[in-house]
Amino acid sequence: MLPPSALSAMLVAALGLTTAVELCSPLPSPQSPPLTGDPPAAAAPAADLSASVQAWSAAILQRPLFRPDRRPLAPDAAVTATLPRLSAIIISSTGGAAIFSGDDGKAIAVTAGGVIDGYRIATIGPGEVKITGPAGDRTLHPQFAPDTQSATGPAPFMQTNPFLNHN
Repeated sequence: MLPPSALSAMLVAALGLTTAVELCSPLPSPQSPPLTGDPPAAAAPAADLSASVQAWSAAILQRPLFRPDRRPLAPDAAVTATLPRLSAIIISSTGGAAIFSGDDGKAIAVTAGGVIDGYRIATIGPGEVKITGPAGDRTLHPQFAPDTQSATGPAPFMQTNPFLNHN
Protein backbone atom coordinates (compact mmCIF):
# COMPACT_ATOMS: atom_id res chain seq x y z
CA MET A 1 0.00 0.00 0.00
CA LEU A 2 1.27 3.46 -0.92
CA PRO A 3 1.40 6.26 1.62
CA PRO A 4 -1.26 9.00 1.19
CA SER A 5 1.35 11.59 0.24
CA ALA A 6 2.50 9.41 -2.69
CA LEU A 7 -1.11 8.96 -3.86
CA SER A 8 -1.64 12.74 -3.71
CA ALA A 9 1.56 13.35 -5.70
CA MET A 10 0.49 10.84 -8.36
CA LEU A 11 -2.97 12.42 -8.60
CA VAL A 12 -1.48 15.91 -9.00
CA ALA A 13 0.92 14.62 -11.68
CA ALA A 14 -1.92 12.90 -13.57
CA LEU A 15 -4.09 16.04 -13.49
CA GLY A 16 -1.16 18.19 -14.61
CA LEU A 17 -0.39 15.82 -17.49
CA THR A 18 -4.05 15.78 -18.58
CA THR A 19 -4.21 19.58 -18.49
CA ALA A 20 -0.99 19.89 -20.51
CA VAL A 21 -2.26 17.45 -23.15
CA GLU A 22 -5.55 19.34 -23.50
CA LEU A 23 -3.80 22.70 -23.77
CA CYS A 24 -1.30 21.48 -26.37
CA SER A 25 -3.74 19.59 -28.59
CA PRO A 26 -4.99 21.49 -31.64
CA LEU A 27 -8.56 22.71 -31.58
CA PRO A 28 -10.88 21.35 -34.23
CA SER A 29 -11.46 23.94 -36.93
CA PRO A 30 -15.07 25.06 -37.12
CA GLN A 31 -16.80 24.44 -40.40
CA SER A 32 -17.86 27.77 -41.87
CA PRO A 33 -21.12 27.75 -43.81
CA PRO A 34 -20.86 28.32 -47.54
CA LEU A 35 -21.09 31.96 -48.61
CA THR A 36 -24.40 32.83 -50.16
CA GLY A 37 -26.01 36.16 -50.96
CA ASP A 38 -24.39 39.56 -51.01
CA PRO A 39 -21.06 40.29 -49.36
CA PRO A 40 -21.20 42.27 -46.10
CA ALA A 41 -21.76 45.99 -46.52
CA ALA A 42 -18.78 48.31 -46.28
CA ALA A 43 -18.26 50.32 -43.11
CA ALA A 44 -20.45 53.40 -42.77
CA PRO A 45 -18.82 56.68 -43.81
CA ALA A 46 -17.65 59.03 -41.05
CA ALA A 47 -20.48 61.49 -41.79
CA ASP A 48 -23.08 58.81 -41.13
CA LEU A 49 -21.31 57.85 -37.91
CA SER A 50 -21.22 61.48 -36.75
CA ALA A 51 -24.94 61.87 -37.47
CA SER A 52 -25.65 58.66 -35.56
CA VAL A 53 -23.63 59.81 -32.55
CA GLN A 54 -25.52 63.13 -32.52
CA ALA A 55 -28.86 61.34 -32.68
CA TRP A 56 -27.86 58.94 -29.90
CA SER A 57 -26.63 61.82 -27.73
CA ALA A 58 -29.90 63.70 -28.18
CA ALA A 59 -31.92 60.59 -27.30
CA ILE A 60 -29.83 59.93 -24.18
CA LEU A 61 -30.07 63.52 -22.97
CA GLN A 62 -33.87 63.47 -23.29
CA ARG A 63 -34.12 60.66 -20.73
CA PRO A 64 -34.04 61.85 -17.09
CA LEU A 65 -31.31 60.00 -15.24
CA PHE A 66 -33.06 59.83 -11.86
CA ARG A 67 -36.52 58.73 -13.05
CA PRO A 68 -37.09 54.99 -12.63
CA ASP A 69 -38.79 54.68 -16.01
CA ARG A 70 -36.30 57.06 -17.74
CA ARG A 71 -39.22 58.76 -19.56
CA PRO A 72 -39.35 62.56 -19.81
CA LEU A 73 -42.24 64.28 -18.09
CA ALA A 74 -44.69 66.19 -20.23
CA PRO A 75 -44.61 69.81 -19.08
CA ASP A 76 -47.89 71.37 -17.94
CA ALA A 77 -48.40 74.04 -20.65
CA ALA A 78 -50.67 76.29 -18.57
CA VAL A 79 -48.19 76.52 -15.71
CA THR A 80 -44.92 76.49 -17.65
CA ALA A 81 -46.09 79.39 -19.82
CA THR A 82 -46.03 81.70 -16.78
CA LEU A 83 -43.57 80.08 -14.37
CA PRO A 84 -39.82 79.78 -14.72
CA ARG A 85 -38.57 76.21 -15.23
CA LEU A 86 -38.28 74.10 -12.07
CA SER A 87 -34.66 73.00 -12.36
CA ALA A 88 -33.92 71.43 -8.95
CA ILE A 89 -35.29 70.51 -5.56
CA ILE A 90 -33.23 70.64 -2.38
CA ILE A 91 -34.49 68.84 0.70
CA SER A 92 -32.74 68.95 4.06
CA SER A 93 -33.60 68.33 7.70
CA THR A 94 -34.52 72.01 8.08
CA GLY A 95 -36.90 72.11 5.11
CA GLY A 96 -36.82 72.26 1.37
CA ALA A 97 -36.34 74.68 -1.48
CA ALA A 98 -37.48 74.68 -5.09
CA ILE A 99 -34.93 76.11 -7.51
CA PHE A 100 -36.42 77.81 -10.55
CA SER A 101 -34.39 78.95 -13.58
CA GLY A 102 -35.57 82.09 -15.32
CA ASP A 103 -35.13 83.02 -18.95
CA ASP A 104 -32.23 85.26 -17.95
CA GLY A 105 -30.35 82.24 -16.57
CA LYS A 106 -30.60 83.31 -12.93
CA ALA A 107 -31.71 80.79 -10.33
CA ILE A 108 -34.49 81.62 -7.86
CA ALA A 109 -34.81 79.58 -4.66
CA VAL A 110 -38.28 79.47 -3.08
CA THR A 111 -39.17 77.66 0.15
CA ALA A 112 -42.55 76.15 1.05
CA GLY A 113 -45.08 78.92 1.55
CA GLY A 114 -43.17 81.27 -0.76
CA VAL A 115 -44.62 82.81 -3.91
CA ILE A 116 -43.22 82.89 -7.44
CA ASP A 117 -45.05 84.58 -10.34
CA GLY A 118 -48.41 84.44 -8.54
CA TYR A 119 -48.12 80.78 -7.52
CA ARG A 120 -47.70 79.76 -3.86
CA ILE A 121 -45.44 76.79 -3.11
CA ALA A 122 -47.68 74.42 -1.10
CA THR A 123 -45.27 71.52 -0.51
CA ILE A 124 -41.80 70.47 -1.58
CA GLY A 125 -41.14 66.75 -1.75
CA PRO A 126 -38.65 64.38 -3.35
CA GLY A 127 -39.00 64.85 -7.09
CA GLU A 128 -42.03 67.15 -6.99
CA VAL A 129 -43.26 70.57 -5.94
CA LYS A 130 -46.97 71.23 -5.40
CA ILE A 131 -48.13 74.75 -6.18
CA THR A 132 -51.41 76.65 -5.91
CA GLY A 133 -52.27 79.61 -8.10
CA PRO A 134 -54.53 81.10 -10.76
CA ALA A 135 -54.59 77.87 -12.78
CA GLY A 136 -55.46 75.78 -9.69
CA ASP A 137 -53.38 73.17 -7.92
CA ARG A 138 -50.49 71.72 -9.91
CA THR A 139 -47.57 69.37 -9.35
CA LEU A 140 -44.26 70.33 -10.94
CA HIS A 141 -41.28 68.07 -11.57
CA PRO A 142 -37.72 69.22 -12.30
CA GLN A 143 -37.13 69.64 -16.03
CA PHE A 144 -33.91 69.66 -18.03
CA ALA A 145 -32.95 72.86 -19.79
CA PRO A 146 -34.10 73.01 -23.40
CA ASP A 147 -31.58 71.49 -25.82
CA THR A 148 -29.99 74.39 -27.67
CA GLN A 149 -27.04 72.37 -29.04
CA SER A 150 -29.02 70.10 -31.37
CA ALA A 151 -29.93 73.00 -33.66
CA THR A 152 -26.40 74.40 -33.78
CA GLY A 153 -24.37 71.22 -34.16
CA PRO A 154 -22.60 68.69 -31.99
CA ALA A 155 -21.80 69.34 -28.37
CA PRO A 156 -18.43 71.01 -27.67
CA PHE A 157 -16.82 67.80 -26.35
CA MET A 158 -17.59 66.11 -29.66
CA GLN A 159 -15.79 68.86 -31.57
CA THR A 160 -12.62 68.72 -29.50
CA ASN A 161 -12.42 65.06 -28.50
CA PRO A 162 -9.09 63.74 -29.87
CA PHE A 163 -10.34 60.13 -29.73
CA LEU A 164 -13.13 60.69 -32.24
CA ASN A 165 -12.31 60.41 -35.92
CA HIS A 166 -13.29 63.70 -37.58
CA ASN A 167 -12.48 62.68 -41.17
